[in-house]
Amino acid sequence: PVAYTKAVDLWTGVCIFFVFFALLEYTAVNVAARSDAKRLNAAEEKKSSAEENCDRDSDSVYCEIKLHPRRKNNFLLKWLARFPSIAKKIDVISRVLLPIVFGSFNMMYWCYYLTKS
Repeated sequence: PVAYTKAVDLWTGVCIFFVFFALLEYTAVNVAARSDAKRLNAAEEKKSSAEENCDRDSDSVYCEIKLHPRRKNNFLLKWLARFPSIAKKIDVISRVLLPIVFGSFNMMYWCYYLTKS
């Protein structure tokens, strides 16, 4: 054993970090999926109760409508809006971000240690 960090120690530590982060991502997606299912059930119950609360006259139907302000056209927000649930958003972001970060670490690691004299 030596008292300083070797290159293989750095490599092993970062790889363990990525494995741990992948397990955390799996847990977050699982929790978010359960939360999404509960939220969907609550929204369906609210929708059915809202339909019962409409005032119906003989000729027309009056219901309360809530309007949301328009968002700015942001590419990332538009892309994430394609995915209906939070769990899917977390999953897709991690599918893109983790390989990019690991590839960047690989590039920096190997460039540093292969060019080091």
